[in-house]
Amino acid sequence: MNLERRIERLEEKLGAKSEPRVLVITNVRFDHTDGQPPSLIQIVPEAWAFAVRGGPFTREEINQLRNEHAAANRQA
Repeated sequence: MNLERRIERLEEKLGAKSEPRVLVITNVRFDHTDGQPPSLIQIVPEAWAFAVRGGPFTREEINQLRNEHAAANRQA
């Protein structure tokens, strides 16, 4: 049995199966007042990203979001 399948089975058994990531990108920073606060990062001074579901951002995700934002602004 491969490692990925074993991890998947363990996640199911422990109820830790991660949900799909839900991201919100906005130019407004707001405080999340009800329930668990989402992960929040500032992509650039005028853009914020919230991870509403799926755990905190990884360093790779932060870099990817910043690179995508920079590329979109170069094309505009």
